[in-house]
Amino acid sequence: MNREPRARSLQGTAIAFALVWIGAAAPSHADEVQDAFRRAQEAFASVQRASEEHPSAAEEARARYREVADAFARLYTERGVCSAKLFVNAGNAYFFAGDLGRAALFYRRALVLDPREPKARAGLVAVRRRLPWRPPPSPGTDLLRALFFWHEGLSFAARRAAFAGTWLLAFVLLGLARRRRGFLWAAIPCALIASALLGSLAVSASAPPPERQGVILTSVQGRTGDGRSYSPSHSAPLPAGSEVEVLEERGGWLRVLLRDRSPAWVPASCVERLAPPGS
Repeated sequence: MNREPRARSLQGTAIAFALVWIGAAAPSHADEVQDAFRRAQEAFASVQRASEEHPSAAEEARARYREVADAFARLYTERGVCSAKLFVNAGNAYFFAGDLGRAALFYRRALVLDPREPKARAGLVAVRRRLPWRPPPSPGTDLLRALFFWHEGLSFAARRAAFAGTWLLAFVLLGLARRRRGFLWAAIPCALIASALLGSLAVSASAPPPERQGVILTSVQGRTGDGRSYSPSHSAPLPAGSEVEVLEERGGWLRVLLRDRSPAWVPASCVERLAPPGS
């Protein structure tokens, strides 16, 4: 078969995919939203099938995904559209375009708006697994995740309400324990649960604001100071998609903390924040 018709078909499918997804950003009726997303999923599947059936057109597919992703990004940067669904769609398109940096950025932006958004969380996990460098897990990380699986699964408001309820119940049971000692054994687990919820709330409240969180968009060698003359902070360049906390800005450089809490200085041009400073 001629490669040119395949490329044109792939391009046409992807452009239709882009137009459908963009149209889904702000429809006036719920039925239109559902229909637009259904057609977007069909178009997305068509692009995937074309890429699998014609590997030679894989680069063409990535280019079309990139166009779709950039169109989504412009809805945010130029038109001010801000929704978790938009950010997830942008993240997905950047992911299949091979841009892990911007994929992580938009997944993180989606999670700022909706910390329980499952597609954003799954997408971010997929990005992290593809990075050539990942922070080593701290001792006891798996145990903590097993014990506090609900920390990210419950909203801040739900955890706050649960804390208030369990704390109040613990006090009531302690009061009743003066008459019947058996209530004391019921008060203890309530107090422990309330303490765990309080710790979870404290962790969420102490998280840096979006303007102090960012993602490295282009692979860069971290430095121990604010200039290229300083020695490398890490043995390998920091890959695109690395999530950072911005601690300081100085002369076009940012001092950041990586996910493993190790520090580095990187050019500010290599990092995009989840929200603009001062927003």
